[in-house]
Amino acid sequence: MCGDEVQFAKLTSCGNSCLIVACSDIASFESEELARRILDVNFGVGADNLLAYERLSNGELELTGFNPDGSPVGMCGNGVRCCAFFAKKCGLVSNKDKVVFNLQGRRVAATFNQDNSHNVEVDMGEPLFSATDIPTYLKLEKNNRALIDVDGRELEVVAVGMGNPHVVTFVNDLENYPVKETGAKLEQHKMFPEKTNVEFVQVISGELLQIRFWERSVGETLSSGSGFSAVVVASRLLGLSSEVVQLRASGGVLEGRWQGSGSSVCISAAVQEICSGVWRSSL
Repeated sequence: MCGDEVQFAKLTSCGNSCLIVACSDIASFESEELARRILDVNFGVGADNLLAYERLSNGELELTGFNPDGSPVGMCGNGVRCCAFFAKKCGLVSNKDKVVFNLQGRRVAATFNQDNSHNVEVDMGEPLFSATDIPTYLKLEKNNRALIDVDGRELEVVAVGMGNPHVVTFVNDLENYPVKETGAKLEQHKMFPEKTNVEFVQVISGELLQIRFWERSVGETLSSGSGFSAVVVASRLLGLSSEVVQLRASGGVLEGRWQGSGSSVCISAAVQEICSGVWRSSL
């Protein structure tokens, strides 16, 4: 492979696409600039995230992720699911049942469904509830509820950390809710020192939630693995959903489960391969 070429694989899960590359293939590039160029939908390959992997001596994989604007990815559940499928297919790991990743200081395990090789469950780890860990300057009340001012209007949210910051708000009419306007203002709100992801949720039943996502540094997206996780936690905290719940978004439907405080959030969904190829920086 020439120094100005990057071999990639493009995969998607629930409409969240990622480009997977080897760290060794991008060593000659400045990572943030590479992410901005290769993720560009008009002049690059185009995807929601760039994920670079490195094999560790203990058999695990180190992941480094970037958004289309070059900023780092905190937690990327859908991306981890795609990387697990890719790692198994390419023989990067010896364990055929599970892959363990290190991402932003968190160890994340992905387990394969023995009856459906394209279905992968990701253990997203335990949610974070302290304002410092999320992080947020909001005054958090019982069940991590908080009120936040958006253009003079008080909005009730639930704040959750999943390795990146999230706020979840429940609405009655998701289809007509001003997601873009409200999401953009919450993302950049002064109460979030690292900006925040935002999830807008309509409760269809205790077993089914409808969701729209606003991702920091990206905008509205079809889905978000860590966002799904935050919704599972917030809905359980407020008693709005069961332990196992179906999560429906524009990108697809997946299953989430959380037993409560002290346990991990697990998200299960299918992975689809889109394409693979070589990106040349000189183009």
